[in-house]
Amino acid sequence: MTATPAEITTSTPAEDPAGTAPATVDAWTGFRSGRWRDTIDVRDFIQSNYTLYEVDASILSGPTERTTRVWEKLLAMFPEEIERSIHDVDVSTPSRIDAFAPGCIDPDLDLIVGLQTDAPLKRAIMPNGGWRMIEGALKAYGPDPAVREIYTKLRKTLNDGVFDAHTSEIRACRSSGIITGLPDAYGRGRIIGDYRRALYGVDRLVAAKKAVMVLLGTEPLTVQLIQEREETSEQIRALEELKSMALSYDYDISGPPAPAAKPSSGCTSPTSAGRASALSVAKLPYGDAEDGVSLTGTITPDALGRTPEERIANLSGVLDGFTASDGFHMNVNVLDEATLQDAMEPPEKYPRLTIKVSGYAVNFIRLTREQLDVINRTFHGSL
Repeated sequence: MTATPAEITTSTPAEDPAGTAPATVDAWTGFRSGRWRDTIDVRDFIQSNYTLYEVDASILSGPTERTTRVWEKLLAMFPEEIERSIHDVDVSTPSRIDAFAPGCIDPDLDLIVGLQTDAPLKRAIMPNGGWRMIEGALKAYGPDPAVREIYTKLRKTLNDGVFDAHTSEIRACRSSGIITGLPDAYGRGRIIGDYRRALYGVDRLVAAKKAVMVLLGTEPLTVQLIQEREETSEQIRALEELKSMALSYDYDISGPPAPAAKPSSGCTSPTSAGRASALSVAKLPYGDAEDGVSLTGTITPDALGRTPEERIANLSGVLDGFTASDGFHMNVNVLDEATLQDAMEPPEKYPRLTIKVSGYAVNFIRLTREQLDVINRTFHGSL
């Protein structure tokens, strides 16, 4: 039987080595109970508490004056970044969760704080993934000799490890272009939101990981077990670094935030070049591609309709049809080739043009000429 809020008590990780104790009651007030209270289960939390919104876009609003003022500060910096390719970079500090001091755009205006480095538009190096890509990107700046020494002679990178594992057949397919996207040259960064941290707090997650370590200590020692213990230890350290990083911004994320906010989502029903493509991909069985089946498509605005309202309704129909047909993941760019061609020459004309490339939102004018193959992709001119 699931406990009600009145029955929930708070305990610390030390009192609850298994990591099953509920977090602060105040943060969970108003949410429906479920097994998520007794064990770390974000899916159960969402299934128990989501609210379906079947309304139009009137519930949305534009940017506030405060947001606009923050964005204007960045817009003023973009021309220099475009001219120099990189506005600023720290060539001596390998990136990690807590590698940099707190960074902000405007300390008086920022509400959501935190940058990947200690200054806006300042880039970090991530040599743990691979050194060759770092060195190629820093030709104009020159990488730090000490960092190069570490990552070419002392520290094995992910790139090195993956490439060592490639068979001769894989290398041949890679060189000929038959197989692309192999992780040995995978250099795209990403920011991933961990909703477990927000729901339970870091201390609860660390306690659960430590409980796993206790269980792993009772099993006969094998290569797989050693790997699991090492990876779990790394996860514990990463969580502690996350807490340390947040404290540098004067935020304590050891527990869940209070009051918490309810998540929401919603879809309705299905709505044939662009639509046929989506429905065809949706037929691919997940069991044959358990890493996920992602469809990235580009549709011209005219193909969606004559008015903004028509375009929104028709695109919603495509997305609804895709999800209703068991589609897994879909990224859609609504733009025309002429706009992209125009943005290649006077980039300052389109400082905010953002497109989806392989699932990641990127600022179009920051793509290199080699990366601009997005223009050569199929533009669906009809649904």
